[in-house]
Parts: sequence; structure tokens; C-alpha cells
Amino acid sequence: MGSNKKLSLWGDILNQKPQKQTQPQGNVWEVTVRNANGAPAILCKNGKEWFHADKTWPSPSGSYYIHTGMDGNANEGIATTTKNEGIRIRKTEDFVEAALITDEGVGYAITDEGVLYVLTADTASQRRLCEDYEPNTYMLTPQLCAVIYDADSDDDLEAAYLKVIDLKSFKSWKKKIRYNAERGKNLIFKIEQSGSIIKAIMPDQSVHEFTTDGKINK
Repeated sequence: MGSNKKLSLWGDILNQKPQKQTQPQGNVWEVTVRNANGAPAILCKNGKEWFHADKTWPSPSGSYYIHTGMDGNANEGIATTTKNEGIRIRKTEDFVEAALITDEGVGYAITDEGVLYVLTADTASQRRLCEDYEPNTYMLTPQLCAVIYDADSDDDLEAAYLKVIDLKSFKSWKKKIRYNAERGKNLIFKIEQSGSIIKAIMPDQSVHEFTTDGKINK
């Protein structure tokens, strides 16, 4: 990320509305929460800033949070926390497009470069989903992550891959889908899920259905 973007992010953070007063947590953590939603925004450990959140996603019960923002060294990153303390932080090189965290404290984030980050209390890992391409579109749920990205074509049609990863087992599959593309038009891809069916909707409006384990539905 360029220095101008970092300075801009810090400017946005400094111009935010006042937060609730810092709350000491057991002489180890100090947490400042946002007035708007009560989510932790600034986390300090032993007097040193640990993370300063820019955007936050809560778990369904509100027990856990996953954030994007800056770490104490002004590096862009993602972090998982409770309301009262930090759990894990990971530096990122890309912009986080979407994130979620479960009520078990497992956090997931996908970036504009097609990298999936997984954070737990014990580990942090990353996985590139789209080879050397960027995703055309994505879907992230507590059960799975799906992306559509460009593929080499071997005929007159365009081609793209649909790739799906089961977030419990981390098993994955991908299918090559061919479609017509009109010159000069924006290419719009969509991924939808209905129960156990994943739908890939291509720019020519063709719909390709698969079960969540990769079998063709029709």
C-alpha cells in the first residue's frame, strides 16, 4: 500500500467522533469502544497500542469481533478480539473486501487480490484462491468461501473458474465455465447460494448450478 493511502487512513481515524473513555482490563488490556455500536475500536496492551480498528464485523452473538485497521506499527492488518481483549493480529498486504467471525472465535477475511485469511486463537494462515488472477466476484459465509476468476480459453468462448472452499474441512473444488462476452460491455459475475446449491451467474446470464461438494446440479 502506498504511503498516501496510509496517511489518508490515519487521517480518517484521527477525525473520528470521540470514543467512550478507555476502560482498563485487568492491568493488561485497555479497550476504547465506539459510541455508535459499542464495538471495540482501539486496543492497547500493557500501555502500547495493539490495534486501531477502521472497520468491524461482530459474530452473531456479539461475543467476538474481526477488524480491519492499523496495528501499533501503522501496518494495515486484521485482528480478532472480544469486547475486552485482543486475540490475534495479522498484517495484510491487500485490501480486505469482506470478513466474518463465528461464535467460536474463528475469523475469515478475503482480500481484493483473492487471498483468504483465517485467524483463530492459536494460528493465523492465508491461502491464495485465484492463482495469478484477481477474483471477479466472491461469496463468504461461515460455511464456505467461493470465488470466480478468469481462466484461459481454448475456443471462441470466454472462460472462468468457480472455486469453492469448505471452511470446516478446507477441501476445495473448481469448475471451468465457458460463457459469451459482448465486446465493450462490463462483465458482471455473481455467486448465489440456496441451501446446498451454489449458482454461478455469468456475464451472458447463463446460470451454472453445483452442489456444495462440486457435483453438477443441472
